Amino acid sequence: MGFLGRRLAAHTFPPVTIRELRLALQDEWAAMPQQLIDTLILSMGRRRETCLARSAFDQVFEFDTGMIVVYRDSGLSFRQIGSRVGRNQTTVMRICDCWMQEGTTDRRGR
Repeated sequence: MGFLGRRLAAHTFPPVTIRELRLALQDEWAAMPQQLIDTLILSMGRRRETCLARSAFDQVFEFDTGMIVVYRDSGLSFRQIGSRVGRNQTTVMRICDCWMQEGTTDRRGR
């Protein structure tokens, strides 16, 4: 939960209508420290890259995931694997993590 969500959850009487929610969010946004806003703005590039990597992870085909797991088992780094299969390092790491934790690269079970 983010800053605004925590602030709304801390209200004695949380908003129950859309109008109340809108007003409460506007009040909390106005009270947000400028330093936090600046930090959020500076982090947008990283957040965008994370979203793109997640999107790429969802579009990896079964053959590619098999190749990634085989390359990892043979000792290649995430960067080397990514360059061989045309995926970024983060996507390759997620596929390998999923394989290690669940013994599968199938995201439907999650």
